[in-house]
Amino acid sequence: MASRFFLGLAASFLLLVTGCKDPGSSTAGSALYTFDSTTSQVFIWTDMEKLYDSAAIPPNIPSNIPPTYQISSSLFSQVSNLAWGGVCFDQKRGVLYLVSATGTIVRVSSIRTQTGTVPSAQVFSYSLSSTGRLTNSTFGQANLDATNDTLYITENGDSSTQIWVLTGASTQAQNAVVALQPLLIGGDTGGTGVSAANGVVYGFMANGG
Repeated sequence: MASRFFLGLAASFLLLVTGCKDPGSSTAGSALYTFDSTTSQVFIWTDMEKLYDSAAIPPNIPSNIPPTYQISSSLFSQVSNLAWGGVCFDQKRGVLYLVSATGTIVRVSSIRTQTGTVPSAQVFSYSLSSTGRLTNSTFGQANLDATNDTLYITENGDSSTQIWVLTGASTQAQNAVVALQPLLIGGDTGGTGVSAANGVVYGFMANGG
């Protein structure tokens, strides 16, 4: 299996769309996950091929092709201020992560079988520590390295950017406060992207990093 990442802006909310597909050109049977900040729900389309059917796809997918499922949890409101790129998917463990611009994380287990209200035993929220944060910072894109269960999250401040490293992402307890493990600290600002796989991490900084 391989992963594809799609960035989109729909209506008044920001999305990071994550899909996974079998090797080859077909998108049939691949699921697509998005977060709607206005309703604090996760929208799930179970077959990307229908979304990319040139005869069926209108300009605004979420408004014209209803999701297969809309899942909800009382914890989702904690990430209604979703970070830019604040949705990522652990394909190996079947876990969805939602990250807010202020550093709150919501983890949904067994995401492939969720169809409505998520059971409380399968959804957790925790936060990044206030210690070590940059001045006037905002959290951005999150990405999960499924090979070592490590979550990477960008943080942008007034004069620099850093990437938080969260090991054991799938085992963090409810209401845990995660201490800073910085991967990168520098003069670059506007860090908007991070990607990780097989123990290798790439970051993108808006001013050249």
